[in-house]
Amino acid sequence: MKKKSYGKKLLAWVLALAVSMTLVPVMGQREVQAAKIMNAWDGETTEVPKTDENGTYQISNGAELAWFAKKVNDGASSINGELTDKIYLGDGTSQNKWLMIGDTAEHAYKGTFNGNGYTVYFLDAEISEENPDVRYAGLFGVVDGGTISNVKVSGEVHNNYAAYKTEGKYEKLYIGSGGIAGYLKSGTISGCTNYTETTMAGEALRRNAGGIVGICSGTVRRCVNNGTLSTKVRFAQHNIGGIAGMEVGPNAVIRYCENKEAVQGYYSVGGIAGGVYQGATVQNCYNKAKISGVDTIGGIAGGVNESSVYADGTVKECLIQNVYNQGELGGLVSYTGTIVGGIVGKLGYADTKEEENPAQPVIKNAYNIAVYTNKTFEYRGAIIGIFKSGKIGRVYALRADSSYNLDLYSFKEDKTTEIIDETGLYIEKTMKSQKMITKLGSAFIKASIFDAGGGYPKLAFEEQTTDLKSKIDSAIEELQGWQSEENKKKYGTTYILIEQTVENYLEKIDSVVTQDDLDSVMKEAREALQKIKPGSEVDSKLLEARNNAILELAQYQEELLQGSEKWSEEQIAELKQTEEQFEDEIENALTIADVEALLKTAKDRLNELSIEYTESAKLGEIKASAIEELKNYASDVTVDETWKNKIETAKADGEKQIQSAKTSKEVASALADAKKQIDEILNTIPQEGAWDGTSTKEPKFAEGYYQISNGAELAWFAQLVNSGVTGAKANAKLCDDINLGNHNWTPIGSSSKIPYTGSFDGQDHVVRGLRIESGDTYAGLFGIVYGDEKQSIENLTVKGSIECSEKIAYAGGIVAYMHGKNESQRNYIRNCHSEVQIQVKNAKRHRSAVGGIVGYADKMWVNQCSNKGNVSLESAGGIQFYAGGIIGDMANSVSVRQSVNRGGVEAEFCAGGLVGRMSGSNGAVTSNYNTGDVLANSYAGGLIGVMTGASGGSQISCCYNIGDVNLNISGKCIGALFGAMLDGTYTNLTALKNPANASLPLVGLLNGSASTGEYLEADKMKTESFLNALLASGNHFIKDYMNTQDGFPILKWELNLEEFRAGAVKDLQTFVKAEEYTEENWVQVSALIAEGVEKLQSAKNMDEMNEILTDSKQKIYEIETLKEAEQKQLESAIASAIEELQNYADETAYREAEKIQLETYVSDGVKYLHQADSVEKVNQILADVKSRIDRLETDEQKTQKENQEKISAVEAYINQIGTVNLESKTYINVARSAYDELSEELKAKVSNYDVLESAEKEYARLLEESEADEADKKAASAVDELINKLEPVTIDKKDAILQARKAYDTLTKKQQSLVAHPEYLNRAEQTYDKLKAQEVSAEISAILTGTITLNSKDAIYKAQQLYDALTDNQKKLVTNYKQLQNAKAMYQNLILASPVIELIKNIGEVTLEKGGAITRAIEAYNALTAEQQELVSNYSVLEEAYQNRPAELRRLDNKREKEPNWYRNRNMLGITMYPKLFAGGLNGVIEHLDYLSEQKITYLHLMPLLKMPHPYNDGGYAVEDFKQVDPEIGTNEELEKLTKELRKRGISLCLDVVMNHTADTHEWAMRAKRGEQEYMDRYQCYETREIPDQFEKTMPQVFPETAPGNFTWCEEMHRHVLTTFYPYQWDLNYHNPKVFNEMIGNILYLANMGVEVFRIDAVPYIWKELGTNCRNLPQVHSIVRMLRMILEMVCPGVILKGEVVMEPKELPVYFGTEQEPECHMLYGVSSMVNLWAALATRDTRMLKHQMDVIHSLPKNCYFVNYLRCHDDIGWGLDEEQEKKLEIDPIQHKEYLYHFFEGTYPYSFARGELYNYDPVTKDARSCGTTASLCGIEKGGFEGDLEQVKQGIQRVLMMHAACMSMEGFVMLSSGDEIGQVNDYNYKKNPDTAADSRYLHRSPFQWENAEKRKKPGTVQYAIWNGLKQMEEFRREENCFGETAGISTWDTGNSSVFAIRRTEGREELICLANFSEYGQNAWLNCLEGEYEDLFTGEKLEMNSVWMNPYQYRWCVKK
Repeated sequence: MKKKSYGKKLLAWVLALAVSMTLVPVMGQREVQAAKIMNAWDGETTEVPKTDENGTYQISNGAELAWFAKKVNDGASSINGELTDKIYLGDGTSQNKWLMIGDTAEHAYKGTFNGNGYTVYFLDAEISEENPDVRYAGLFGVVDGGTISNVKVSGEVHNNYAAYKTEGKYEKLYIGSGGIAGYLKSGTISGCTNYTETTMAGEALRRNAGGIVGICSGTVRRCVNNGTLSTKVRFAQHNIGGIAGMEVGPNAVIRYCENKEAVQGYYSVGGIAGGVYQGATVQNCYNKAKISGVDTIGGIAGGVNESSVYADGTVKECLIQNVYNQGELGGLVSYTGTIVGGIVGKLGYADTKEEENPAQPVIKNAYNIAVYTNKTFEYRGAIIGIFKSGKIGRVYALRADSSYNLDLYSFKEDKTTEIIDETGLYIEKTMKSQKMITKLGSAFIKASIFDAGGGYPKLAFEEQTTDLKSKIDSAIEELQGWQSEENKKKYGTTYILIEQTVENYLEKIDSVVTQDDLDSVMKEAREALQKIKPGSEVDSKLLEARNNAILELAQYQEELLQGSEKWSEEQIAELKQTEEQFEDEIENALTIADVEALLKTAKDRLNELSIEYTESAKLGEIKASAIEELKNYASDVTVDETWKNKIETAKADGEKQIQSAKTSKEVASALADAKKQIDEILNTIPQEGAWDGTSTKEPKFAEGYYQISNGAELAWFAQLVNSGVTGAKANAKLCDDINLGNHNWTPIGSSSKIPYTGSFDGQDHVVRGLRIESGDTYAGLFGIVYGDEKQSIENLTVKGSIECSEKIAYAGGIVAYMHGKNESQRNYIRNCHSEVQIQVKNAKRHRSAVGGIVGYADKMWVNQCSNKGNVSLESAGGIQFYAGGIIGDMANSVSVRQSVNRGGVEAEFCAGGLVGRMSGSNGAVTSNYNTGDVLANSYAGGLIGVMTGASGGSQISCCYNIGDVNLNISGKCIGALFGAMLDGTYTNLTALKNPANASLPLVGLLNGSASTGEYLEADKMKTESFLNALLASGNHFIKDYMNTQDGFPILKWELNLEEFRAGAVKDLQTFVKAEEYTEENWVQVSALIAEGVEKLQSAKNMDEMNEILTDSKQKIYEIETLKEAEQKQLESAIASAIEELQNYADETAYREAEKIQLETYVSDGVKYLHQADSVEKVNQILADVKSRIDRLETDEQKTQKENQEKISAVEAYINQIGTVNLESKTYINVARSAYDELSEELKAKVSNYDVLESAEKEYARLLEESEADEADKKAASAVDELINKLEPVTIDKKDAILQARKAYDTLTKKQQSLVAHPEYLNRAEQTYDKLKAQEVSAEISAILTGTITLNSKDAIYKAQQLYDALTDNQKKLVTNYKQLQNAKAMYQNLILASPVIELIKNIGEVTLEKGGAITRAIEAYNALTAEQQELVSNYSVLEEAYQNRPAELRRLDNKREKEPNWYRNRNMLGITMYPKLFAGGLNGVIEHLDYLSEQKITYLHLMPLLKMPHPYNDGGYAVEDFKQVDPEIGTNEELEKLTKELRKRGISLCLDVVMNHTADTHEWAMRAKRGEQEYMDRYQCYETREIPDQFEKTMPQVFPETAPGNFTWCEEMHRHVLTTFYPYQWDLNYHNPKVFNEMIGNILYLANMGVEVFRIDAVPYIWKELGTNCRNLPQVHSIVRMLRMILEMVCPGVILKGEVVMEPKELPVYFGTEQEPECHMLYGVSSMVNLWAALATRDTRMLKHQMDVIHSLPKNCYFVNYLRCHDDIGWGLDEEQEKKLEIDPIQHKEYLYHFFEGTYPYSFARGELYNYDPVTKDARSCGTTASLCGIEKGGFEGDLEQVKQGIQRVLMMHAACMSMEGFVMLSSGDEIGQVNDYNYKKNPDTAADSRYLHRSPFQWENAEKRKKPGTVQYAIWNGLKQMEEFRREENCFGETAGISTWDTGNSSVFAIRRTEGREELICLANFSEYGQNAWLNCLEGEYEDLFTGEKLEMNSVWMNPYQYRWCVKK
């Protein structure tokens, strides 16, 4: 025995060593492998490997691999090989230089090589100039067309070729090295892993070193690099990458690859590829390692450049897609570095010569979270270092620490780059959110925070199983197989559709994570590809579509040209040229869909040109009008000659600008600029009454205000304020316009110490001549203003200029700095207008702010204000500052409403048309617009420059911008609406779309805010619908009736009443035209217009006018136009055509297939008719569809065709007869049979029937000649008659068969030869024998399906008599005769044993008084034979067990006998766990018992731990040895030690006992497989399917999807074995008493080891009976009663817990009765299911009903309650009750499992389905309590509120569970909120069983957090602890307490009432996420909530979301 044990230990040591050798990286291996390695290659020897049947070399050692390499290098380049073992190319002590398989391009490897997952160790591959011909290093040198798969390589690769010293120094592909191959010229490398370390030495420009391959021009797929690449050479080393050094060429693809080790190089260094060139592709790859270099470094690729051109002229660009980088990026130790990018170092052209026509590489769907270890890089970008040319979209990066000053790219060449989709920098929370997954696209999936990536998104392929990856690769190959030269020829013009479809579905495959996903994608792909017809088949229809489209386009052009009278010749020529270009494109379109799309695009473009030409024709008129307006501007001003000349010069300059304008907008802008210049001149003219700059005069003070009438008084007022006068003492009003004479002005409120705190009312007067040239901090008419809602500045216009520098920090046309008192007391500026030109230069104050109205604003309102002055802010450099048309810097609680900016806004850092920066919370910018141009180097927005991350609660709505932003100037974070928006929300915002901003995004940088912004063309922004959209926030905008804003909406206050009236009248009069109506209808329209105009003239306000306009237009709308009439005609034609089409053909005249085609033609026709846009088109479609229908064959036509085919077939059969002879019978019979099957009508049409008749006559003649004499024929005929009567053969045909046999045997040989079918007689005899044998077998089976009792005698002897009566042949066919003999022997023994059985039965309960009865039973027992004793229960087992029971356990038995209900104590608290998952095994459980004691655990249920097979063991429920602990979990000694330690702590151990079945590797099963009948009898085994098939008729399947059927074929036994659950679990046969005896022995053995509770697994299944459902049979209860009796006799301290999943009302039978007890307790399965159902539905009615049923059960019923356990949640609800509550049971179940799967909308749960049955729609649910309650979802989404609510759900569910009758059992991990573990999918042994989702290792690091406040673990642990303490303390939780549910008047609130004497406890639980009220009527008095301490009245109790209360009344 010791020797055997030692051998096992030795074997284990050897295996462990082998594993370590396989997994340890190379450098570590050398230490481990110091011992001599067998079969290591010596560096020279070669051996010829064996070949398989296909000629593939089977390579098992290094010498064989060396032979293979030499063979290839000698020219046999196409040989195939595969590894059959690990390969050692050395022993770790010597260097054996490898010779490379395919050592040169001339000897490139072209075959197939499969590594089968084996590793090649100690590779030493080197290239150097010493061997100049070998320039590519790796296991393989050059691969050209070959396939390398599933190889792992470790060792060293030395890329030491100093190519710079050779003639190939400038050649790109001259050298290369990789762990797998040096150069993949073409072909595929897949599924390979590299562990080699690559080093580089010697000077070489292009090093081309990669972890997998040096140079890649083929496909590298699913490869992983785990080897470092490093160099210390200071000479430029190009192209170093984790997967490939250089990837080059249009066929180069790297897909599904991973780099996990450091890569170090010099130039062009990348995590996946060093360089990507000439159309190469990198898709679905990631890097997680550090990438270091000197220049051009990228997380994925260093440099990406150069296009490739196919032979047909198609351009292929480089593509980087679906990638991410999580590795560090940095320079080499001694270098600082220049270019680095998170994804790519340098993207685009490298040489200025390429600038004119540069490559356009693409990066899309990528992200980077790199840490830049070196901040000294000159060009650092979060995505790209230098962006020279190309396209990017959907690329995102983690926003770095501000010290990095990092943007998406450091440099971007605007002319040659394009942003094709959104990009952005985001905070960590956003990068980990579901929102980011959506942005990145379907190839990415959400990562767990427990994933190695730290919760950042990962690629879908990372979740794929090994099997799925293989299938995906096959699917990819299948799709790519469509892209062939053969298909190019076959499909012709439609081949491009093949390519597009393949690429589309390849992209979809990237998102596949399950087999179902793959099947769905491939099904869809195959259907899509098969729908594509070869070009020749579609050309005719396509040609027709092209011709029609070209004709339609030409007609459309003619229509447009009819209105071209004012267009120039150049414009007409351009329109025609554009139309011709589109004609060419339509001519080359490949599909009808493309034709239709091009036609629409062409029409849209021609229409745009038409509008543009028409507007430009009007431009002359607009210019003339503007020049006239400019001439008249300020013409009434009287000035001297000097000023007059200046004004005229300004007008002349303005006229020139107007004349050179190319659009109406430019005209308006030039006119406005000229007017501003004139105003500035006027403002500088000294005027009468203008302030002299020094004098002051005190104004009058009346009614609480200073009445200011001139400049001197305003100057006096400013001095008053600046001297310190505040509040109401500083209120003022203007009584006249004021001119400040352009003298330097000191602002009112000049410093923060003496702000202005009064109110100022300008009374609509103007302050002109403001000038500020110098100042301190604040510049404006007002400097700094403080106050509350009582303080305001209103009704004022200011004109002038502010030109300051250096000291000025804040400047505004009205106020420099304004600050309200608080959020509820805000001051305001209202109806103020600035025409102040503001320019602040050389600003040095950080965060300076300049605004047209206010520089800096905090807690204030700006309402109905406007700015026309330009705002400009320049800094001294290196600081942030803000410029805005209305406000420069907008802080907290500021509102800007109904305001407009028309001035230009310019700043180096941040500029916004309305606001420069919104930096505070709760701001609002509503109903405003901007027309001014905005310019900034960074953060420029048409409305807002930047909205910072502190702008929470702020919103912007109903605003628009028509000003240009950074026109023709590039910058960072530039947007037509926002430069950057990092927080807040915006809705209903619009920017003008024009050619100047075609590539400008609406938002330059967006951080996940919800948005509804859009671009609109000018004509759409001038429509009623756009105006109505702006009115969403109030009736503030109106139509630009006076065209002051070129037709764009304006604010109501901008027009006075009469201006509005004139505009409204004009609008109504020009609303429609006469030519749009018939004469009759135009009369009605004219009358309505006249009526509306009359009403407008008398209207009193704008709102009334708006109503009149709306009403008049609505009435006009109701009158039919010509176009509407045409539409009616078209609709009528369509309806008529549809009716005609639907009635055109009688579908009953067609067969099914044609009927379906007819329906398709009609439905398609109807669809196309609905799309028709003219009556002509309708007629064309109708004719086309009718033509198609006409070509369909009717049933009559098909019948005619088929009849002709039948006639032709008969004629052919007749023709086959040929010359007639005796062998012609078959041909004649076939022809006759075919002819006879014809109808009479068709027979008449057979042209050669006479031939058949002649042949039949001739054959009859020949036959007659050959026949015997009449007597022989008569004798044979008589036998034929007897034989023919035998069919069908039945059990009563015995005499007929004997008669036929006798008659046949008496014939002569000649006569027997004349018998037609003698074989029928043989068959009848065989069938009869089988029937007789089956009759006897059935009799025997009937005996065996029941229990052998004393009443079995008649049945046994009847079967024996029947058997004896059989013939010998028949007896051989009885397969179960041996069982009959066994039954007979058992009956005979039973006769003798029955008296003893009766004696034992009469003993009853064992007491001291029963000694005599026991003695008599023992004596009688001893008198029996051994076989007879087997029938007497298991007497000897009982005796042995009792004698062996330890004294300590006997003491426990005595104690428990005195306290029989010990398990019902309210102190009971259980927990269930897998010992291996909890702590690695039994020893680990012992070490962590303090943890259980801390929880006050008293009951520990360890999941199956007995010896089991691996890996398939059903979670331990397939037992291999019932008396042995599984070695992976522990030993028997450890189990015994554990039970002792548990007893010391008062903890009872529960183990599972699996009585229904054993593993198929159990000793009994193994002996049964060897044919030992005794052990076959312990299972239910059958030679044929006869009895199994009878079982299957009534016996339901447990797992119909995963384990269908109830029987499994055992090849070793040649028997069918009953396997109810899984094929490897054999059901025990309890008809055989030995089985029960043995199982009792096993249970008692474990009981004596200290197990105190046995959980009987699958109790209802134990007994099987033919003809029943084999569930819950009476014999089951007998077995359980016997088991309990035995336990009470031998070990009364041990109890039984049953696993019975049934409705509560059916459970009492499993508790038994007081006289015949069975289980002590059962699982509360129904309670658990209803708890989860209530949580999902927020409805507790079903839960209450189930509790009422449980409370009505007998008192001996006791339950273990739980929320989760090792198993799934099966949704077995009470269907009758569901229907009573009007709940559909099936829909309810579907809702529940989808809800807890997390796929139902708004579900908080995360789980998975188990055993989903698509037929019955049944499924079960898996997941941990925390995940099902929402903690996982909240955690992954970073939503703290979700997590908190999830915690509350967990606690509420446990509180509800603890309030129920019974005790609670926790599931290990629930007490610390452990979430689902998805790693089970990576293990092929568990991947198919989703229950492993909640069977995960215990997270001890999280358990430690139970002590840390603020953590999930702390909250749950202490919440449960509090409940458990109250449960132990309160008497109402005692065993004798009364319990019932209580109606709460609210279905969301569940209540249980518990009473003990006068004490009362009400347990409440709110199952809703909303607060609920509970009304517990009839409960009077005051109660106290144990958890909150609140005093409550029960008639109305408020419950917070998911709150639980235990309310006590004592």
